[in-house]
Amino acid sequence: MAKGLFHIHGSNFSGRSEKAKNEAEAQNNNISSSSILIREIPLNSISGIMPTVEHEILLHSSNTSDKTLDEVNEIIEYYDFHNHYCKNPFDLSGGEQTLLVIINALLLEPKKLFIDLTLEQLNSKWVSPLIENFFRKKFEHIEIYIIDNRFEYYDFNLKKIQIQINPEKEYKYKFNKCEFFEEGLTYHSSPSNIKISNLSFSYYGSENVFNDLSLELNAGNIYHLKGSNGAGKSTLGKILTGLLKCKTGNIIVNGSVKKIYKYPSKYVSYNFQNPDEQLFSMTVLDEVLKVHKKENLAASSRRQILIKMFGLDDVSEVNPAELPFVMRKRLSIASSIALDKAWYIFDEPTLGQDDEFTEFFISILEFLNRNNKGVILISHSLKLTSKIKHIALDLDKIKDKNEEN
Repeated sequence: MAKGLFHIHGSNFSGRSEKAKNEAEAQNNNISSSSILIREIPLNSISGIMPTVEHEILLHSSNTSDKTLDEVNEIIEYYDFHNHYCKNPFDLSGGEQTLLVIINALLLEPKKLFIDLTLEQLNSKWVSPLIENFFRKKFEHIEIYIIDNRFEYYDFNLKKIQIQINPEKEYKYKFNKCEFFEEGLTYHSSPSNIKISNLSFSYYGSENVFNDLSLELNAGNIYHLKGSNGAGKSTLGKILTGLLKCKTGNIIVNGSVKKIYKYPSKYVSYNFQNPDEQLFSMTVLDEVLKVHKKENLAASSRRQILIKMFGLDDVSEVNPAELPFVMRKRLSIASSIALDKAWYIFDEPTLGQDDEFTEFFISILEFLNRNNKGVILISHSLKLTSKIKHIALDLDKIKDKNEEN
């Protein structure tokens, strides 16, 4: 079994990530030892120099012992990961990229492996066997440390390292508590029903993600779009937003066929799983809602309401790139709901977020629901989905049923 399996426990801004980072750096300063830290966004742990998943794995396995190779190959076989060998690593889903960077880290045989929030990208069918069957029972030379906000929903019984917030510690930025209040936050766009008819889509050079997919989405509902990692949940969200163009089929809004891809975000606001794909402005203020010299009072008021709601008061003039991941994620959500759209898609909105923010976000969803907005949640978090009234959409089952018909 693993030399040690630990859960670094604490709320956001308690210093969990800082502890992992410091211990990883200290370990690497020891010439006889080594450590690897995998951060929140698995994409950032991919080399970027290899054209395929297979080459990326081979790059990390050149000096791996036979025993570790056998153990890693068991992971690859269990998850049928060899099916992705011909793909470019950047074409994988977030969950698939997570599994890839963990495989690569294990192949390097570190003394310590720190996994900071990355496992939240995986659904329960992937994360449970990874921890119980592989981390716990194999890789006996590695100490594995995990930071995760969702462990209370799994029975892992890991050794817990508790991190408490130090009120005397000076952080670069001070973050205020998120608190929802409805006054002044109004929406005027008309409710819209969306119908997907016989939609097919594939990425360049790949098999179809969807074949003749059909689905009806009615305004005023919260839908939980669930499915296995790589099922196409984020892809469908981007198609509905107009960021991707479907190969065949139609998207029908209130009975009329619309070429959504010609007018991205006209009907749907999409909140990316990776906030760095969404944040472009130079300040938090501009990111929430672009500041215009001659803007009306309503726009100014809306921006300030959202800044305060999301606890961004003290960082309003800061460049978003300087903020830690957890705040970049919150900022991206604020900028998404700043738009007055008929539909809102949130892709893993509570990724890296603690209980306090999850409760706050639930109040946002309830508010959108009261305003007859359509909401699509893409999330593996039972902590979130178990607390809201929603309609479950299992994309794997929907695809299977559509293909049978």
